[in-house]
Amino acid sequence: MTSAMSLSTSHSSPPPQFSPLEQEVLQEYAKLLTNMNTVRNFGKEARVLMVKVSNLIADMAGQPTTRILDSLRSLERKTGLVFTFFKASVYAMVVCLFWITDGNILDEQTRRR
Repeated sequence: MTSAMSLSTSHSSPPPQFSPLEQEVLQEYAKLLTNMNTVRNFGKEARVLMVKVSNLIADMAGQPTTRILDSLRSLERKTGLVFTFFKASVYAMVVCLFWITDGNILDEQTRRR
């Protein structure tokens, strides 16, 4: 048990007294320990981010409602503009395809049926 613990902290190859299968298992446990430490560190970072988000939400809650609504209206306008550009580009692609096929798009669809 102590040799497995020393293995997990040193991350070196296991001593030769273990069989190849045992060595492989011990190496996998060492990888697991490394991954667990990484996850633990990410957990700390996530907590810090959650505190920042919580503070940001508290700041927003303290702001006047009109300011928040103005920000949301601006975001809505920008989103609407992006959606309009997207629709225009799809329409342009459809028209271009129609021109390329000399208007035979409907003929090809009816032939497939």
